[in-house]
Order: sequence, then C-alpha cells, then structure tokens
Amino acid sequence: MGTDLGPAFEKLVAVMARLRAPNGCPWDREQTHSTLRTYLIEEAYEVLDALDAEDDKKFAEELGDLLLQVLFHSQIAREEGRFSISDVIYEIHEKLIRRHPHVFGEKRAKDAAEVLRNWEIIKKEEREAKQKAVNHAKEEKEQKDVKEGKKSSDAGASSSSTSFTSASESLLDGVPRSLPALLEAYQLTRKAARIGFDWENLDGIFAKLQEETGELHHALAAPDRNPSCIEGEVGDILFVAVNLAVSSTSIPKSP
Repeated sequence: MGTDLGPAFEKLVAVMARLRAPNGCPWDREQTHSTLRTYLIEEAYEVLDALDAEDDKKFAEELGDLLLQVLFHSQIAREEGRFSISDVIYEIHEKLIRRHPHVFGEKRAKDAAEVLRNWEIIKKEEREAKQKAVNHAKEEKEQKDVKEGKKSSDAGASSSSTSFTSASESLLDGVPRSLPALLEAYQLTRKAARIGFDWENLDGIFAKLQEETGELHHALAAPDRNPSCIEGEVGDILFVAVNLAVSSTSIPKSP
C-alpha cells in the first residue's frame, strides 16, 4: 500500500489529461459536464453497494471510479479555462478548516450535535458573504457604466433579484434541487433538526400527519377538485412522513 500520494495523484491527473488530448480517446474527448451527469450518480450508488457488501477491495475500486468523475469534470473545466483539480482541492481544504473552528480555531463544541449546528451556521454566513461580494461587484460595474456613459438595461432587474436573494437566505438553503423529491425532503428535515427545529416526540408528528390527511380529504371532497391543491396536500403528507421516518430512528419510544 503506497503512501507517496503526491506523485501518484499527479500521474492520475496526467492520465485524464492524456485521454482528453487531441490524440486521446474519442469517447473521453466527446464527453461534457451534461453527458457525465448519469455516470456521477451511478458511481455514487456503486460506492454505496460496495460499502454495504463490506468488500474492501470493491469499495476501494468504486471510490476510485467516483474520484475519476471528479477528475473528469475538473479536466473539462480546466480546458475551458474555468478551474482545475488544484482549485477543487484548495476549496475543500479551506472549507474543512473554516467549518471546524473547534479543531483549528478557538471555538469549542461539546458534542457532534453542536458541531452540526455550527456547521450550518457557518454555511449560512459563507453564503451571505458570497452574496455581498456579488452585490458589491454589481454595484461597482453599474458605477463604472455610469461614468462611461453606458446605461445598464438590466439594472432594475439586478436590483430586484439581489434584494430577493438576500431576503430568501436561510439555514435551509443549500439543499440541491436536483435531488429526488423524497431525498430533498429528507435533507431539509435533517438540516432543520441540526439547528433545533425538530419535533419533541413522535406524538406531535402523528398529530401533524392526521391534520394533513384531513386537509387532503377536504381537497378531494371539494367540488372543483383542484389538482394543484391536491398535489400540494399530498406533498405535505409525504414531507411529514419523511419527518416521521427520520425521527422514529432517533427519538426513544415510550415504554
């Protein structure tokens, strides 16, 4: 088992670049971020299958396939002058330092739950800082355009969009909208629980489920049977069901 990771990783990056080079592999050269989407998801699931099988050799192999997807996307981005694998590594390195102030800074965390709460708060602060930087850049550009006698056609739209984005920032932001609906609901439920928005016991969730079921009955019995309204009520029931699934594994059952 080798320990000299630097040269080994550099060789792997070089192989990916060679495959994408003009005299490389025709299939690899044809790929784009969009065409690789399916492979990224598939490889992630294959990693989970290997993990469940408790087969270390297969687990290592599948992790390598997942790493290949990271290298593939990074190589495409590098060719387009956007970013490289070095930027990817730098970003995750800096993020780990920022998100663990209880290890690399002065902050203290008494348990894992507090670590997760702090993690979400830091993420929110990072998003707000990024938004401020975007707003500042827009303002500087508008001021420059004014000085140069230009008129920004989308100035009003930018201003409106900026205020909306700022107002909509929350600790629940950051859940990918590309997730399957139930998985998205699960992630939202977990993030809410991390910052203290959680049910005290299962009785409260069952009461909410009964309430939402009643609202669905009402929507189904309405003369117009509004499809949008029915869809919304079914969605509410599914969301509460996800809360129930998550909470029933962490809330001790009464004797």
